[in-house]
Amino acid sequence: MDRTVASLNVEHFRRPPADLKAVCTGIGTALRALHSDVLRGELPDRIAELLTQLDQQLRKLDRDADST
Repeated sequence: MDRTVASLNVEHFRRPPADLKAVCTGIGTALRALHSDVLRGELPDRIAELLTQLDQQLRKLDRDADST
């Protein structure tokens, strides 16, 4: 393999994309559009129950930490 070609290939991988932020923003926008129905949907009862239990446990831990 020619040394020049090898060094060009290495340089290609070292250089970040010209506008990485724009690429990430585009990916985020596409994912939100793809899954927007999930974001607007109602939270299942079981998940809501688990979140309530977690919140109660965290509040108890906070109270216990404050009292010591």
